[in-house]
Amino acid sequence: MRYLRTITALIIFSCLLAPLCAFSEIKATSSSVQENFGPRNAIDGNMATRWSSEFSDPQWLLLELDQPKIISGVIIYWEAAFGEDYQVLLSLDGKDWKVVFEIKGADGKTDDIYFKPQEARYVKIICQKRATSWGASIFEIKLKSSEDVPLVVVSSGNSAQVSNIMDGDITTCWTTSEGGYQWVAIDLKKVKPVGGFQLNWGKNYAADYEIVVSGDNTNWKQVYKSKKPNGGKDLIYINPVDVRFIKIKCNKPSAKGYSLCEVFIKGKNEHATPQKYYEVLAEESLPGYFPKWLYKKQEYWTVVGVDADVNESLISENGTIEPYKNGFSIMPFIYIDNKLITAYDCKVDQKLKKNYLPIASVVWDYNGLKLEQTLFAHGEKGAPVTYAWYKLKNDTSSTKKGKVYLAIRPVQLNPPWQYGGMSEISNIDCKINNDPAVIRIDGKDALIILSKPKNAGVIKSQDGEIIDYISKGKLPLKKTTFDAKKLATAAVCFEFNLAAGKARDIFFYMPRKYTSELQNIKIADASTYYNKILSETINYWDNKLSKITIDIPQKEVVDVFKSNIIYLLINRDDFALQPGARNYERSWIRDGAVMAAALLRAGYFDEVRQYLDWISTCQKPDGELPCILERNGQMPGWAETWTEWDGQGAYVFAISEYYRFTKDKKFLEDKFDSVLKALKFTENLRKQRLTPQYENTYFYGILPESNSHEGYFPAQHSLWDDFWTLKGLKEGQYIAKELGREDQIAWMKKEENDLRKNLINNIKLIQEKRGIKNIPGCFEKADFDATSTAISVWPAEEDSYLMDIGLMYTLDTYYKDTLLPRLPEGAKSAYTPYEIRTATAYLMLGEKEKALIMMNYFLRDRRPLNWNHWGEVVHDLIERPQYIGDMPHTWIGAICANFIRSLFVYERDDTLYLAAGIDDNWLEDNQITVKNLPTYYGNISYSLKISLNKFMTFIFRKNRYTITCDITGNISCPNDLIFVVPFDGDVLSAKVNGRSVKVDETKKIKIKSIPAKIIVSCQE
Repeated sequence: MRYLRTITALIIFSCLLAPLCAFSEIKATSSSVQENFGPRNAIDGNMATRWSSEFSDPQWLLLELDQPKIISGVIIYWEAAFGEDYQVLLSLDGKDWKVVFEIKGADGKTDDIYFKPQEARYVKIICQKRATSWGASIFEIKLKSSEDVPLVVVSSGNSAQVSNIMDGDITTCWTTSEGGYQWVAIDLKKVKPVGGFQLNWGKNYAADYEIVVSGDNTNWKQVYKSKKPNGGKDLIYINPVDVRFIKIKCNKPSAKGYSLCEVFIKGKNEHATPQKYYEVLAEESLPGYFPKWLYKKQEYWTVVGVDADVNESLISENGTIEPYKNGFSIMPFIYIDNKLITAYDCKVDQKLKKNYLPIASVVWDYNGLKLEQTLFAHGEKGAPVTYAWYKLKNDTSSTKKGKVYLAIRPVQLNPPWQYGGMSEISNIDCKINNDPAVIRIDGKDALIILSKPKNAGVIKSQDGEIIDYISKGKLPLKKTTFDAKKLATAAVCFEFNLAAGKARDIFFYMPRKYTSELQNIKIADASTYYNKILSETINYWDNKLSKITIDIPQKEVVDVFKSNIIYLLINRDDFALQPGARNYERSWIRDGAVMAAALLRAGYFDEVRQYLDWISTCQKPDGELPCILERNGQMPGWAETWTEWDGQGAYVFAISEYYRFTKDKKFLEDKFDSVLKALKFTENLRKQRLTPQYENTYFYGILPESNSHEGYFPAQHSLWDDFWTLKGLKEGQYIAKELGREDQIAWMKKEENDLRKNLINNIKLIQEKRGIKNIPGCFEKADFDATSTAISVWPAEEDSYLMDIGLMYTLDTYYKDTLLPRLPEGAKSAYTPYEIRTATAYLMLGEKEKALIMMNYFLRDRRPLNWNHWGEVVHDLIERPQYIGDMPHTWIGAICANFIRSLFVYERDDTLYLAAGIDDNWLEDNQITVKNLPTYYGNISYSLKISLNKFMTFIFRKNRYTITCDITGNISCPNDLIFVVPFDGDVLSAKVNGRSVKVDETKKIKIKSIPAKIIVSCQE
């Protein structure tokens, strides 16, 4: 529901751009259009409008002039969704095309492109590969005429080659055999803001060069001096400057003469920044020397932390550590055999302790030399410590000698497309002779090292980056530094000399607050201490998970359930349940309601009560529950204008859920006024759509428009809100009945019935008017959104009212047209794992096979697999740099946990269903055990097994089986307990406690009381 697209803050230097040069009449068409972002928007002179394509490759935008003109270039103002690989083509007739510009690995923003002037009537931009999961999107395009052709002069060489320097083609070059000092001078003909350059060199490049600029050809300023030129592509970013004249001074050639193939000009918004500095370093380095995002590749991570603390640490799939939000990073390297070894050189695996605990490891295997990097958090809320334990083991048959480096950098693990990017480091002070050794960053003890390092070194950015040294197996001499640019880096070195089969431990930790115990730990104590706190951490989380037991052969299902319950506890800050530790470090009431449901189903009652006590204090006097809350109980400033009307129903649902599990009537009494205020608020909202102006429209009698979906900007009438409100009204009546407040039931019942009647009428009306069979996501779009519609089954329980108007059609169309094509390995897809909601809907509607197929599909797409979680978006192109929300994303984790629990037991219509999602394959030669599973009606336990009845199989020549289920617990259910026979074949007979019972066509058996022993005879 909420993978938010980046809302780019544009510095609009002009609301209306100047007309497109001399091109007065231009038509624009495109390969596709996303919503109302038509191609005309890209040539309307307005930077507040844009063209946006569908979310697929390739896409194109075509400009048609009224008559042929000389075109010498284009300026493309990209939106955040830009083309990574694209071409510019020209044509006179719209049939025969010529590629005049091509780029791979573009960086978006503003592309100021020159190419060889030529006559054309048609200009086409083909985006072959998008940089994000969204479409290609362009704010504005300007065409350049013959008047815009730069004047280029060179000191020597073939004069016919001069135009090659800015012709848009990197395969054509200016070359000179002359050595020594040579230069290239460019006159842009007018002053324009410049933020950098890209130089593409040929075979012979400048081993020493500088760039100077001027606005008047008299006063010159040096903006760049080469440090370590190595030819190829040089990306250069400078502080923005107004420029007309540019001179590239080549002082020394790499060989005989120079060869310069292309000079690209970068716009002012691509100026020198710390991020650009590091991107250039990565561009010129080997893979693995820097975090993956600097190579424009997606890297995945997981979280470690203590229960309910506000600070969490991250570790990436390759072992990079981010100790705290917006903090520095620690990146490991191995130096051996005169080579720097990175994750790219190794087989890399990830794991969790016991396959489910929040003790995360990354294992490098370099030809038998293994580095296992383990990260975990220990301590109390308010004083957590993140611990790292590296074990380097020699599993080869020979001695291995080398070094392990820990590089400390002002770079976050979270990438810029995730609102991360750079951090800042001004001061680093390495006290390696202390016991323990300490790395102080900006005056704080950032790294405490409980293994004696061999050495450490620091460097400020004007002298280089730490990789310059450790790539050669060295360290800078300095142990302390100050960097005015706040880009200081450092490394700590540990030497090893390991015989075959031997290992070495490296211990370090990152404290957010010192404890008295920590202050007494010395290097000699490290191994004992680490074993102690690791054992305590394992025991703590295992005790937290001991409330319930689920034992099935497909262990990963239970591991995922356990891990995501723990991630819920780690991601919560104090009492606030939150979807993430970075991008989503705030509380949404709808997320919180589903998270609370998951925690209750796992037996965590106090945590839910604390959350609901806190969220209740944030309710406004008129009853509104703010849709998004910071820890201070306030809406974030950027969301103050948002409206989401699902919160009231979600809040009442969560209150009712807590009571159903705990029977805490005092809590219910304390919250009853808040429940009434929330529901009265929705009643008043709905009155806005009960006026004559809305009669005979899709909007009559429902909730007003809202932003309850990231695709609904501007706000639209989302059925999601109405489903949650119906659930809230039903739960409000249940609460009133439990408290003996029957005086409040009538108006809630009337409101429920009236809302449902109008909602169904509106669905029928839009289906008729728009010619659709599905239930739409919102009325304005009449869109297909089965993932949102699925909540009508759970938690809303409105499916019986929606069956006749397309509920199953909506779910089945999703399954057939969306899910099934994605099932084959390698199939292209990009989706949000909120789709797990649809699996829950199928299970509760009796479609177990589909639900299990979906479950196994989603389990396959965990990132990384062994860390048992998902981001908010799953992409088939795993390394494509695009928004994935948070990892783990615990709203999705909660949806998954609720689904997994429903495989074993779920409640609907005051009835308890057992074993409805048991995969009969699990029963082969196995026993399934469920113990102490909390339900609305008490705790339940059962064991389930199957055995082949050899005698009956022999008699009937068909496999006959006996399924036995023993059920115990303290259940007090208003209606019957229903056991769903988990068998794909025919059910022949059944007994409960020795008495024959009826089995209906859906294989359901009613249980009147427990303990109960069920024996079912089945046949394949």
